[in-house]
Amino acid sequence: MAVSVTCMLFAVRDALRKKLAPLAFLAALGVLAAQTCQTESASVTVRIELGAAAERVSRIRVDYFRDGQPIDVFLERAVDRMTGAAIEHEMTVPAGGYEARFRVNTAAGWHSFSRRIEIGARATVVVNVEDDVP
Repeated sequence: MAVSVTCMLFAVRDALRKKLAPLAFLAALGVLAAQTCQTESASVTVRIELGAAAERVSRIRVDYFRDGQPIDVFLERAVDRMTGAAIEHEMTVPAGGYEARFRVNTAAGWHSFSRRIEIGARATVVVNVEDDVP
């Protein structure tokens, strides 16, 4: 009787080990991936320079894309004399190349254009769009 109970306990232990070991491995892998992603993220200020075009722009929207996929960070803001010729916003994203897709509203209507930006260790990324606004 004692032998059969011991055999049964070993069988239960082996079954649990076979099921729990992969779950523990996946959990550890997830924690490692999360830590890696956090260390690769960069917190930057994006400064959009409108220059003299600020007088013609009433609204601006910027959507950011990485590898053709939209990311959650975007900016939509009314532009007026109080805004000035530059608009700044903060974003924390993984370092690398992004496409900033701009939509600006002027008296002539909405206009679209895009710019390639590089997010790295710099504290501020400046994007001059004065010449792109009609």
